[in-house]
Amino acid sequence: MTSGSEAKQNEIANQIRSILNHQVQSVLATQGQGVLYQHLMAYSAVDDLSSIYLASFDNTQKVRNIRANPNVSLLWDNRTGNNKDHTEGFALSAHGSADIVNTGSRPDLIEQLRNRNDSLTKLLNAEQSV
Repeated sequence: MTSGSEAKQNEIANQIRSILNHQVQSVLATQGQGVLYQHLMAYSAVDDLSSIYLASFDNTQKVRNIRANPNVSLLWDNRTGNNKDHTEGFALSAHGSADIVNTGSRPDLIEQLRNRNDSLTKLLNAEQSV
C-alpha cells in the first residue's frame, strides 16, 4: 500500500515523465567566464528521472563551460507563442551537475539518444562528439 506522500511523488514523477516524453528539446544553461549561456538541445532521459543525456561536439562553448563549471540547469516548456500560454502553458526546470562522457565509451547512451532523436545520427557518429 502506498502512503499519500508516496502517491503524490509518483504522480509528480509521472507528470515529469510525460513532459519529457512529449517535448523534443530543452534549454541547457551553462556558465562560463561570468556569463550565462543558453543552448537549445535534444535530449534523452532515463525512466527513473535520475539522468538526462545530451550530445554535443567536444569543441563547443557549452562543453568548455561544463568542464570549467559543471553546474547546469535545464528548462522544458510547451509554449506555442500565443496568449493561451499565459494560463495553459507549463514549464519544468531541473538543475544538477553535468559530467562529460566520451560517446565511444557508452554505446548504450548513443543508442538511447539516437532512438529518441534520429536527427542526431551525424553528431552521434562523429569522433569529436561527447
